[in-house]
Amino acid sequence: MFYLDCVSLQKDNKNQRVMASIKVLLWKKKKADSVHPIVIRIIKNRKPSYIYTGQYIEEKHWDAKNHKVKKSHPNSARLNNFIAKKFAEANDKLLELEGMQDGVTSQLVTKEIKTE
Repeated sequence: MFYLDCVSLQKDNKNQRVMASIKVLLWKKKKADSVHPIVIRIIKNRKPSYIYTGQYIEEKHWDAKNHKVKKSHPNSARLNNFIAKKFAEANDKLLELEGMQDGVTSQLVTKEIKTE
């Protein structure tokens, strides 16, 4: 079982710790056919940014506690593997950017991930 929640620490200019977090969520606003998009939320300095995975599921198939697709969905294993891969990519990019430069924002991380 995997938990898709990550917190990364970075120092700001005042030598205080600033946290960045990444979490996989089911977007609450649904499409016309009552499916919800699966998104990755990146929060840095209290400012969220979202990456849409391109995958949609019904709310009844989403496990909000564990942030994954329930086994009741016919493709739950594939979707959970896909989500875990996207989450790992986002986490790797966040850690890479934080190591290279100061002043990393959630929008910068999102932009870098989308351009890959």
